[in-house]
Amino acid sequence: MCPDSTSDTSDKVWRILDYEVQMFLGIDHIRSHLRVEGDAQLIKNALVESSLLHIRILTDIFLNRGKRADDINLGQLGFDANSIEPILAEKISVLAMAYGEASNQTSNCWILNKMLAHPTKHRTKGHDYSDLFSALNEPLKAIIEYIYECAKRPLPFRLTP
Repeated sequence: MCPDSTSDTSDKVWRILDYEVQMFLGIDHIRSHLRVEGDAQLIKNALVESSLLHIRILTDIFLNRGKRADDINLGQLGFDANSIEPILAEKISVLAMAYGEASNQTSNCWILNKMLAHPTKHRTKGHDYSDLFSALNEPLKAIIEYIYECAKRPLPFRLTP
């Protein structure tokens, strides 16, 4: 069942999701068209890290990974976690498989946590996140397209260049 995304209860949560989606899709668009030379590598690195942050946030929302009462999840967007329609459940399953678990050192979840989000000894001067982007971009976009279409909401950023 698709949610009623116009209720007062979910309006703020949808606005927050709109921002995260806009940043994820917008930065992805900019990164794919950016040609970097010389000192501009710093800008490219900042865009990559920003994109990764929004990937992590969106994944936490879609996989209901938040542990705190104020964390956003699909239920707050109007999708009942106990009876998610099969199409969305399949898309979430694909994302969950691509993301993995924090305890698995080969997972994209672990890479994001240890190489970006937390000051650990695993961090290096630089890291190639190409595999992570390849694994997570399409599953995230598929969920975004589906839930916005289902909720009859316009995407906050178009998916094509």
